Amino acid sequence: MSLVRIDDLSIDYRRAGKTIRAVNELTFSVEEGSIVGLVGESGSGKSTLALSLMGLLPRNGSVTGGSILFEGREMQGLSEDDWRTVRGHDMGMVFQGAMNSLNPVKRVRDQVAETVRTHEPELGKDGSIDRSHELLNLVGIPSDRHEAYPHEWSGGMRQRGGIALALSGRPNFLIADEPVTALDVIVQARILRLLEDLQEALGLTILFITHDLGVVARLCDRVVVMYAAQAVEEGTVEEIFQSPKHPYTKALLGSVPNFAKGRGKSHGISGSPPSLINPPQGCRFHPRCPDAMDICTREDPYQTTFSSSQRAMCHLYDRQEADDAE
Repeated sequence: MSLVRIDDLSIDYRRAGKTIRAVNELTFSVEEGSIVGLVGESGSGKSTLALSLMGLLPRNGSVTGGSILFEGREMQGLSEDDWRTVRGHDMGMVFQGAMNSLNPVKRVRDQVAETVRTHEPELGKDGSIDRSHELLNLVGIPSDRHEAYPHEWSGGMRQRGGIALALSGRPNFLIADEPVTALDVIVQARILRLLEDLQEALGLTILFITHDLGVVARLCDRVVVMYAAQAVEEGTVEEIFQSPKHPYTKALLGSVPNFAKGRGKSHGISGSPPSLINPPQGCRFHPRCPDAMDICTREDPYQTTFSSSQRAMCHLYDRQEADDAE
């Protein structure tokens, strides 16, 4: 069953009199109890989507089309009072900058307790402090460090504190926006293991946003690949890694060092992502695509379905289908 369903979602920003389409007709779902990876380069629209799911778009951002359904409920048009009951209680979010989500002048235990009290006022002061200790223990913070200030914690501990804050309202849906990007690989592995354990213990559904395909392979069940505000491919982890269809997905996989072949050699993607103020006509990846054809410069690609779980938008398969028809 789909816990979250996104249909033809479009999000625009207004800046200096210009309109920037940050998310363009995005459609995918997150099944209950699953972990879905949302991958792509910086500027592809991943964080904008996360903010829209939480009702946190900045003032110059707005949803201009489509819908977001959470547990079958339309989230567009909710009042701010309604959003306050959803944020934290139904949905939690782990932000990329852990230090930015923690108040530097308050002890971490007290910050978690304050958030707990917001969602469960009946617990009172003592009950919320007890609950904050439970949450910090749950994410692996030693008891003797609960009353420290954020600057007294390491980066990995601060990220665990951010996860504790996100779980303080007992949500069943967690959005993790690049939570391990700024951490070294040892700490990354510990945070990923923690998320796996929490997902199993609490029955969480997770949308994991990253640009690191290695993390996706380790953690996720399904993958949505975004490029220049659009979803260009979607499939299970096995399909994406073993049989990628879109040239961008293949290029992303080729840019990951493979230490089993050639001493960790990788191949970068030439060029840069396009401007979203004036994106290229046709397929947005065609200026960087090694398989680009003339039609790619003129017409938007159609979606091709390869299985019940894998689809991609690429003119290569329009041509293939035409050849098959002949």
